[in-house]
This record gives sequence, C-alpha cells and structure tokens, in this order.
Amino acid sequence: MYRTGTDPGLLVVATSEMVVGIERATGKRVWQQDPRISSVVHVEVHEDFVFVGGASGLACLAYLTGRVVWAAACPVVPSTWLFDQGQLVVGGAGEVAAFDVHTGAMLWHEPLRGFGQSRVALAVRGAVGRMS
Repeated sequence: MYRTGTDPGLLVVATSEMVVGIERATGKRVWQQDPRISSVVHVEVHEDFVFVGGASGLACLAYLTGRVVWAAACPVVPSTWLFDQGQLVVGGAGEVAAFDVHTGAMLWHEPLRGFGQSRVALAVRGAVGRMS
C-alpha cells in the first residue's frame, strides 16, 4: 500500500505495554498510547487503524492520533491473525475467534477442542494470516 500526501508515514512500535507512533522521516514521536493490553505480542496497521493484541485482549487505535477506538477481551492470545470482510480473525494456542474490526464485538469463538494447544495458521482466499 502506498502512503498518501496526508499520511505521515508512521512507524508503529509496540512494547510489552505501550504503543508508539513515530514519524519515519524524522524519528519524531507523534503519539504514544497505553492500550491497556498486557504482554503485547502482535501489532499491525490496517487501513486507518492500528490493531494490538496481547495476553489481556485486543485494542484498535486510530493510526494518526493513537486514540483508542475500542478495546475487547479476547479468549485467544494471538499468535496469528488476518483481516477479511470486516473481520479480524485471531488464532493462537489451538483456538480461533473473530471480531468486528469497527466495533471490537466478538462475532464467534471456536476452541477447536481435541486439537491441543498448538500454533494456529489462518488463511482465506486472497489473504493469509501472519504468525508472530
């Protein structure tokens, strides 16, 4: 995806409990946010939002400002996720759950009983989940 003239080209950095937007051209910190997600393990910019996942749930931040758009409890600590048709699908430790990307509402949860606590890979036609 190419940046537009209004996109500052942010590098989004997630530490275990803080997310920071840094202007790539200058290294200037534009924003920082505590999304109240412990042990952050996954971060991704998707469209105009930054999605963060960790041991205590998921959060969606505004890309340009870092403002928390929504936060949600999640039954899965994400090791992989993908975006498809307005859903954020999260997989990890032998479970899968789907969330509405705009509201954070959990749409469904599949614990995949009988498959153990193994890593999960996700794919749909035209998109592939990335493991962290």
